[in-house]
Amino acid sequence: MIKAVIDIGTNSIKLCIAKIVNGEIFILKDINKITKLGEGLQKDGSLGKEAIERTLLEAVNYVQMAKA
Repeated sequence: MIKAVIDIGTNSIKLCIAKIVNGEIFILKDINKITKLGEGLQKDGSLGKEAIERTLLEAVNYVQMAKA
């Protein structure tokens, strides 16, 4: 069985793809990219448009990798 996890944080986005065989985990891909989602955080707590777009673009790439 192969599983993938995407972790989106305020500074980076991570992808881990692993294969599970007989309860043992084998990491197939482990990627960490800095996207600075929290960059320019507004006083009202909202995220900046450019930061959201950067992070979303990388998330879409990660989903494509996970499905391949």
